Amino acid sequence: MRCLAYVAEIEPDAVISLGLAAGRTKITPERVAINCQDGGPDNRGIKVQDESIVEGGPAAYFSTLPIRQFVNALNEQGYPAQISNTAGTYLCNHVMYSVLHKVSSESLSVQAGFVHLPASHELAIQRPTLPSWSYNDLRDAVVVMIEELT
Repeated sequence: MRCLAYVAEIEPDAVISLGLAAGRTKITPERVAINCQDGGPDNRGIKVQDESIVEGGPAAYFSTLPIRQFVNALNEQGYPAQISNTAGTYLCNHVMYSVLHKVSSESLSVQAGFVHLPASHELAIQRPTLPSWSYNDLRDAVVVMIEELT
């Protein structure tokens, strides 16, 4: 997984993984990633069902990002946000779990977690029923979260 190679190469202080939550109206930092893969086929057509992400790994990991601070800061600055208590079982959960497993198993002092973002207006043009945010608001909201880490 490329993101794990980046963690090893860059040695960051924090990893905020981002993913699309089409249909959501708020930014949702994820609280928990579980050691389970399930869902529809990915972009390569691979479909995984009821499999562990890390065989023998812990059942779950909690985000080590300050997700409550993220939500409070976003809401204070006019960006709707709330904590989500599960990253699901699809690709976003896989990324969150994998990064947190690396951080935990290698005792890295890295804050890590996952944040789901609503669709952009550009995507909503292609799928008109999706609620959406402007690119500028999405970008600025991510900056707010980064600033909460300093």
